[in-house]
Formats: sequence, C-alpha cells, structure tokens
Amino acid sequence: MKTSGVTSNLPPSLQKEVVELNSKKQQVKPSVADKAATVSAHTQGRGQAKVTLDQQTASFRLAQIAHKHGITSQVKGQLSLEQRASRRERLEQARKQQNLEIIMQQALSYVDDKVPNDDVDPDWLHQFFAMAETIFSTPMQKLWGKILAMQTLRPGSFSLRALSTLKQMTHRDALIFQAACNITLRDKNEYGGRIFSGFYGLRSWFDLFKKEHGFAINLSKCGLSYPDLLTLFDLNLLYASEIETSELTKGQVIEMEIGSGKVQLQVVKSGYVLTYYKLTQIGNELARLIPAELNMNYLEQFAAVLEPAIHVNMK
Repeated sequence: MKTSGVTSNLPPSLQKEVVELNSKKQQVKPSVADKAATVSAHTQGRGQAKVTLDQQTASFRLAQIAHKHGITSQVKGQLSLEQRASRRERLEQARKQQNLEIIMQQALSYVDDKVPNDDVDPDWLHQFFAMAETIFSTPMQKLWGKILAMQTLRPGSFSLRALSTLKQMTHRDALIFQAACNITLRDKNEYGGRIFSGFYGLRSWFDLFKKEHGFAINLSKCGLSYPDLLTLFDLNLLYASEIETSELTKGQVIEMEIGSGKVQLQVVKSGYVLTYYKLTQIGNELARLIPAELNMNYLEQFAAVLEPAIHVNMK
C-alpha cells in the first residue's frame, strides 16, 4: 500500500484508516449531465411502462369484444372453425332477438288503449324488424320503439326511407338533430320546419353601387356548428342550400311555432328577405320523435338580428 511522507510515520493501523479516508474524498461527484441521464432513464422507463399498460388495456378490450361476438379461437373445448362459426351465429341471432324484444317493450310503453284506424302494412313491418334488430344503442332503441308505437296508432306516419336514414344515425347524430329541432320554427301556412339563418335587404336601381346589407345568425352559438350542418345534409335531414322567402312587406305578420312556444314576426320595413335551412321530408318525419326544447339563445339572436326590419314577439 502506497503512503505519503506524513502517513509513513504513523503506525500501520492508522495508515490504513487515513488511506481509506482520502479515497472517499477523491470520489467524483455525479455531474449535471449524469443526473439528467439518470432522470431520463427513469422517465423513459415510466413511459415504456405506460405504453405497455395501454397496449395491455387495448388488448384486453379487444379480447372482450372478440369473446362477446364469438370471434376467437380460444374457446373452451377447442372447437373447430365450423363450430366456432356456428357459435358466433347463434350469439348474433340471440342479440338481434334481444334487441327486437327491447324495442317492442319500448313501443308498448308509448301506446295507450286507443284503437288504431287501420292495420300496419306487413311489408313495412318486415322492413322495420329487419332494420331494428341491428340497433344496439339504448337511446336509439327508444326512438325505434317510439316509431313502432306511432306507426301502430297511425299507419303511414313513417316512410321506409325515414327508417333507412334513422338506421344510419348514431346516438351523436341524434343529438345533433335534437339541437336542430330546438331551433326549428314552423309556419302554420307552410309544411315543414325551418331554421332561419339571417336576412338581407333587396337593392333597388338606386342602390346598385351601395353595399348590400345582410345579417346572419351565428348558429354555432346556438348549439349547431357548421360540421353539424354538414352531418344533417349528409343524412338528408336538411336541405343543403339556403332558401329565401319572398320579399317581405311592411305590416306583414307571420305566426310561427318553436317547440312549445309561439313566435310572431311583425315586418316594419319592406324590401327584406329571410334566409333559412329547411327540413326535408325525412327530417320532418323524424322530427316527430324528438320533443323540441325552446332554445332561448337562438330566439334572442334571432330577435336581435331581425330588429332593424322585423320585430320578434314571443307569445
């Protein structure tokens, strides 16, 4: 063991202690980079653990889906491919039967003791059940049950095209349509609901070089964004193009309904035209399923935008 001049004069036992002490002092402290590398390694380890956990969770969910729908080879007793296919078919048929029974129970909850005027078209019923058996969402099953009840009480209430559209709709689509129905006004003198989007003034020969004055309602602030409108267009619930009314005349009064409320429009200036989106035939049919709730935000905007030319009164 190598010792310094000072320690060489010490007894051997003390020399050993001094050397060990000096060795500890000479140990290099970890640098900032070393600490950062250590933290990074721990962080990376946690990240990898999280990814692994997420993968396990996704794998678990997929395994649940496969088991529920009978799409797995890991079946007790190691069934053959043909046997597994037969098992999956039985499970599928059982779920379809369950869907129909739930929808029928929903329909029974809507009807009363009234006697229908006529029988439901058997072809319509066949198509209805063929579509309804694939409806698994509880909110959508309620809508299908309501359709069956209304069709039973009043045959002809819903067309097969309306059923086909409803079958394509998800629960989210139904919520978008609900928002649209909440801002839909109906005129007693005109069939169908209308979502007013604004108005503009017609220009005369003397106004050719003047900027046209138009006023729009911000529908997105009323719960109906532009992507929502596109969804309604794609589902053929709403006509894609804005429609215009005829020119309004001073003193004209228009009576309309929105939800359970009534709205009166009093025209105070001539030369203006209202713009609106109109529900399609299918949209009007399916709107009967949804009890509209009065959207006061829309009505306030509607009244504020039209105020220069039209007074809006709630009744």
